[in-house]
Amino acid sequence: MKIVDTMSTPSTHTQRRRRFYSAELKSLVVAQCRQSGASIAGVALSHQVNANIVHRWIREEQQRAEQAQVQGRLAAFVPLTIEAPAVNKPSEPDAIRVQVQRPTGMVTVNWPVQDGGACAAWLREWLK
Repeated sequence: MKIVDTMSTPSTHTQRRRRFYSAELKSLVVAQCRQSGASIAGVALSHQVNANIVHRWIREEQQRAEQAQVQGRLAAFVPLTIEAPAVNKPSEPDAIRVQVQRPTGMVTVNWPVQDGGACAAWLREWLK
């Protein structure tokens, strides 16, 4: 039995090269396809290009136009600086106000803020 090394034999199949189409050709073909009554397949055949490629060029052209339109809208925006409104701090109260509801009635006491410790002591004693 003879062993044949298939890797060392040169291949008769040559690799196809990818075709390159210039931007001018693409824009010409797309412009011809946009004309009234033009057949995309007919335009593609006249330029020896596959119709699927022409359809892709048309899609890409539409996407570029939409992107340019969006960019135009974004350029219309003007940056604006807005100062935050001043937040008014609530002023400290002049007095501590305590309201206590008891079965016999409600008691309201206003105590000076400076003497808050004494107010707390009085309240603890009173609520016992």
